[in-house]
Amino acid sequence: MKDKFKVGDFVQVSIPYYTYTTYNEMFMKLGFKNTRVNRSFAKGTVAQVFVIGHHPSTDDVMYGLIDAEGNECLMGPEGVIKPDFIKSRKIIHVKISSDYTANISSKGIEVGCQSIGAPTLQRIIDAAKEVGLIE
Repeated sequence: MKDKFKVGDFVQVSIPYYTYTTYNEMFMKLGFKNTRVNRSFAKGTVAQVFVIGHHPSTDDVMYGLIDAEGNECLMGPEGVIKPDFIKSRKIIHVKISSDYTANISSKGIEVGCQSIGAPTLQRIIDAAKEVGLIE
C-alpha cells in the first residue's frame, strides 16, 4: 500500500479503532520511546508523523504519530486524514543535543520530561533581555 503521508506531515485522527497499542516488535523497530504499550489518540487529535513502517506480513503502512504533548501512537492509514487546519496545532522539534530534543507547540516547550509554559517562558525571555543575552 502506498504511503499517503510522509514523515513531518500533520494528520488528524478520524477513526481511533486503527491504533496499534501493544505492538512491541514494531515499537522497537520504529524507535518508539515506550516499546511496551502506547495510547490510542482520540478522534480529532492532530499529530505529526515521525516515522513510517510497514506491517511485516501484509506490507500495510503504519504511521508513528506524536502529539503536542509528546505522546506517541502507532496507527494504520485508515485511521488518519489530512487535517482541515494545522497552524494552531503545529509542533516544531528542535534538536538541542544528542540526548535532547525540544518539542515546541502552542502549549509550551518540552525538553525531556520538563515542560515550560507560556508564563515561565515569558519570564525567561524577560530575564535574558535584562542581562543583554537577547534584544
